[in-house]
Parts: sequence; structure tokens; C-alpha cells
Amino acid sequence: MLLLVPFGNDRRNAQFPAVTFALMVANIAVYLMCLQTIGQENINQQFGFYYPENFSPMYILISMFVHSSPMHLCWNMLFLWLFGASVEDVLGRLNFSLLYIGSGFVAAWMHAFIVQKFVPAEAAIPILGASGAVAGILGVFIIRFYRTGIKVFFVYPLRWGTFSIPAMFGLGIWFIQQMAGGILYVAKPLLQSSSLAVAVLNRLLPEGIAYWSHIGGMVFGILIAVALQMRLKGRKEYLMNDAMSNLDLGRTWHAAEHMCAILACDPEDADVHASLAKTYAMQQDADLAIAHYQRCLELYLKNGEAEKAINSFKEMKLFYRNARLDLKSEYMIARHMEQTGQQESAIQLLKEISSAYPNTPEGEIALMKIGMIYLEDLNLPEEAIRYFELFLLEHPSSSLSAMVTKSLAKAQKE
Repeated sequence: MLLLVPFGNDRRNAQFPAVTFALMVANIAVYLMCLQTIGQENINQQFGFYYPENFSPMYILISMFVHSSPMHLCWNMLFLWLFGASVEDVLGRLNFSLLYIGSGFVAAWMHAFIVQKFVPAEAAIPILGASGAVAGILGVFIIRFYRTGIKVFFVYPLRWGTFSIPAMFGLGIWFIQQMAGGILYVAKPLLQSSSLAVAVLNRLLPEGIAYWSHIGGMVFGILIAVALQMRLKGRKEYLMNDAMSNLDLGRTWHAAEHMCAILACDPEDADVHASLAKTYAMQQDADLAIAHYQRCLELYLKNGEAEKAINSFKEMKLFYRNARLDLKSEYMIARHMEQTGQQESAIQLLKEISSAYPNTPEGEIALMKIGMIYLEDLNLPEEAIRYFELFLLEHPSSSLSAMVTKSLAKAQKE
């Protein structure tokens, strides 16, 4: 007999899965409390979900936290931990909680619908457990992390070991099994006249498995993942991982190909433009590197990501000292430098702006700002006087002259 037990996956999460852990604790605590107070048989009868006797949100919610046996509980908690942690990591705690509860309700409703339409004789058999809710998590996982490896421990007569299988195949096989079981479950009443057929179905369909609950939960999770464009996010993540791996190996051309594939899916990804710019710079392709630096800076400024804009601008200047942006973008970066305490860098950029665009409002303001930074931020009145006097010499008719004259007088007093 072959025994397969998943025990991990290849993804490392950014934060501790607090909601996943809390749900596991809640499931275990509820089961142990019910087991101690009313016994296993009474758990099934009192807290299981029946259709239509207790078709209400409260009964459905309760049935999601009770289980039919210790093994049932252990399998559900194993799957919740293995796949819930990664899904919580990308969805966030609130959305993950809503997914869990929503999947459980959809799973129960799907089961109720199938029972009502095809197997009403089994309406008195209760369903319970977190399987439907966990199936929703699997639905998101198979879309978002389709290439992530699932680690499986196997035991075969006289042999054991481990292997890894991509989530798309591993969870896809599980879903196909549920679909096959669900179809046989629906077909069972139609074959009651054949004792042989019933015997075969009883052999193929283990008791106590609500196939359509699993199907409903997983389909719900898949639809949620598709609606949130999680397939695209997963593809971008895998492509970037491949790109970084190639960069580590010095394969810059392969890395660039992966990054270009990401931009084909999402041309507005500023981080990818920044990475691609550096990759082209490493290849000494100045035209493409500068073009992507300019694009990433434009997007960073548009998105309000000032720190990233400053870092990418400095990197561009490190590779290409004479590379320039449009006037508005350079002035915005200079302002962000000043606001974040990078006065020397701000002054250097403002000098370039005032020199390159002397007869523009931005050029005038840049020259004035140099003096203001020297006076107010760096406490260097001599340098401030120098630039205030230069401003009055070059722009005597400027609307800013009165302000500069006042600042000059202040600097001369210090």
C-alpha cells in the first residue's frame, strides 16, 4: 500500500501566519472540548451540518470547526498549515479570514444543492469539518503558487523517501480525485438496481467524504484568485526569481529576457524597470539602461515612492554621470532629497538643473533653493551669499528677487 503525506512546500513566507495558527488552535480546541463534554457520536449528531433541517449560517459556521475523528482533524490541520500560511502571506490576514469563512459557506451550500437535486436520501447524513474551507485555500494556492514545489513523504512496502511535485500537478490530481468521487456520488442512486454496481461504488467511494463540499470550496478559491489576478502575480514572482538566479550566475542576457517577459505582462512595474536598467548597465548597453532608468523613475515619482526614486537616480548617475531626466522629474527628485536629509545630493542636482535650464522657472527656483539649503540646513552663510548674489545677477527681474534679497540680508547678518 502506498502512503503519501505532504509535509511542506518550497516557499518562504514574509511573516508569521497568525490567522492560520489561530484557526488551527480554534479547530483543535473546539474538537477536544466537544469530545470531552459530549463524545464523538454526539459531536456528529449535534454539530454536523444537515440539509434542510439546520440550513442556517450559524449551523454551517459551527460545523466548520468540529470534526468526525482525530484523523479527520489531523488531515485538515495539516493541509491548513501547509497551504494556509502562504496564502495568508499574500492575501493579508483580513482577506485570508474572509476567504476561509467564505469557502466554508460555499462548500456547505454546494453540498446541500447536490444532495437536494441528486441524492436526497442522504440528506440525513451530517457533514462537518474544515475541509471545505481548506479547499478554498487550496484553490487560491494552485493559482497563485502553481509552480511551487510541494514536498511529499511516501511509504511503500519496504521503501520510503521524499519527493517534490509542482502545486499545479499535486493539487490538480487531488481536485480530479474529488471530481471523480463527486460524479460517482451523484451516479450512485441511478445504479441502485445493480447490486454489483453498488458494491463497486461502495469500494470506490470511502464513507464520510463530502466530495462536492471539497469541489465547491476549491472552485470558490480559484474564482477568488482569478478575480484578484493572482495568476499574473505568481507568474511575475517566478519570472523575477528566475531572473535573479541567472544574475547570480552571471547570465545577464537570460535575466533580461525574464524581466522583459514580466514587463510584457505588466509594463507599469517600476521595480522590474529598475532591475532591468541595472542589468542592461551590466551589459554596457547604455541606451537601453538609461531608457529603463528613466521609465522606472517616472513610475516611482508617479506612485509616490520617493526613496526608491532617489536610489535609482543615484544608481543611474553612478553608471552614467551625464544621464538626465526631464526637468520636472529632476526637480521633484531634488526636493525629495532635501526633504529626506540628503542636502549634499540635493545641492548637486539643483546645480545641474540651474545650469542646464537657466531661463526656466525651475532653473530660477533651483538656484534659490541652493542658497536656502546652505543657509537653513547646512548653516553655511558664505555659500548661501554666493548663490543668492548669483541669482540676483542672473535673474534681476525675477518675481523671486524680493525673497532672495531678504534671504541674502539674513545670510549677511550671520
